Amino acid sequence: MKKKILAAALIVAVLLSISSVIAGQYREYGSQIEELQEGLADRERTIAAYAEELDALRTQVAGLSTMEESCTETGFPKKGGFYLIDNFSQLDRLSQMIRVGAEIEPGISAAEASYRLRADIYLAEDLFSIGTEAMPFCGRFDGDGHWIHGKLSRPGDTVEALFQMGGSAEIAGLYVADHMRQSFREEVSLTIDSKEKCAETEKHLKENPDCQVRLTIGDGELDTQAIAAVLRERWERGQEQDGYHVSASFIPEDHRAKIDALDAMVPFQWIAGEEWGKVIEETVEQEGGDLLYIHLERVAGVRCCTFGIGTLDRDRDYWRENDSFHILIEGEWEGRPVPLQHLSIPYTQMGKDGFDRHGSYHMESVDINFDGAQDLLIQEGVSGGSGGSWENYRAMIWDKGAERFAYYPSFPEQLAFLEFGRQRVISRGRCGSSYDYVTVYGVVDGVYVCTEELILEHVYEYDGEEEKWTYILSYYKMGKLVRTHILSSLEDREWEQLYPDLDYWLKG
Repeated sequence: MKKKILAAALIVAVLLSISSVIAGQYREYGSQIEELQEGLADRERTIAAYAEELDALRTQVAGLSTMEESCTETGFPKKGGFYLIDNFSQLDRLSQMIRVGAEIEPGISAAEASYRLRADIYLAEDLFSIGTEAMPFCGRFDGDGHWIHGKLSRPGDTVEALFQMGGSAEIAGLYVADHMRQSFREEVSLTIDSKEKCAETEKHLKENPDCQVRLTIGDGELDTQAIAAVLRERWERGQEQDGYHVSASFIPEDHRAKIDALDAMVPFQWIAGEEWGKVIEETVEQEGGDLLYIHLERVAGVRCCTFGIGTLDRDRDYWRENDSFHILIEGEWEGRPVPLQHLSIPYTQMGKDGFDRHGSYHMESVDINFDGAQDLLIQEGVSGGSGGSWENYRAMIWDKGAERFAYYPSFPEQLAFLEFGRQRVISRGRCGSSYDYVTVYGVVDGVYVCTEELILEHVYEYDGEEEKWTYILSYYKMGKLVRTHILSSLEDREWEQLYPDLDYWLKG
């Protein structure tokens, strides 16, 4: 009997213990459930708040959609309380207006107004910014979910990289992409024409320490020592990377302005280093002119320095025709050392114009005369007119026997198409309104000559009562006329079937 009572007591104790554990777990689960319910309630309140904000925005957008769009005298569309921005031209105008403290409308400061972006924008100006330290942006800018891409004045993919903001500025819904991040392969083109621009440019270049730079000087009396020092540091760091370049040139904003000195260009002759700087200085002194242009570039193992020297004719708009151009080359070419070479480039009007348009100046490694050795092709820029447009070129040939470069005078200077894979280059254009031509050049006995030419002449004829045009197509080979065709009309495009390999008029 006692045993049964003890067993029952033990069972009761076990059951009480289990009940106590279950009760404890229930209390713990109950506490967790209460916490989850409170969190859920907070989230519901947050969602409700977001929903209210969304409804308010929808109401605002709906209100804007019913408002009429107007245009201000400064060229900005306006809807409601916002000035609308659709393209880079408007954004650039806004930047300039803020910089000078202008009003976007009478009584409304451009720096304090509200703006809304209506499209993605790609900046067409390098080191772009909105607002300055002296005149910060203090208004409201609604990006409306759009992007602004470009090379910004301050590094980073944030609105702070694009805007110099005051304390009251509000920026929302805007995404910014800074294209300066791949700095060693990015290029910026800058113009300096005032003391303020000098200080601003020096600051920008220090904040973006590795980008390639094309610099234009617009005032010959500026103090450019600090900027030249920055470019020299850049070249010292980048000259071992193929394709890297920096340059500086003098192009006055007003060619008719009286310019007494080009002191601003003097510091740049030393950005290539002491040895090359002395060669440049001596050459400038010998020719009695001014340094107009300097471009440093590394191509396939050689370092190249192109520089131009000239003297401004005070009574004319342009430089004198005795301007000269030079190239310094040093390094390694196809595994062979290249000692310092100083080559002169003969003057042509095209050549000078090419350097004036130095934004497209560059060199590349190409087998120009098809002898199996790589040479230096120099692209000087673009020229054009009513007769067509051309790329302007020069060529430096690698002499395998002498292991030196030499100027290659037979290479055509103005070309429309390069087809080195087919061992030819092509010029194409028009003389007047009635003479079109396609000229093919290839290497014969080591020099470039005209190998083929196709000429289309528009001949006006008057025969009694009938007035008409006759179209004569002539094909030449090695300078000799091979055959002539009389075309019935230009609309039939007969030359496409006659000479499909020379159909370059269609290429624009």
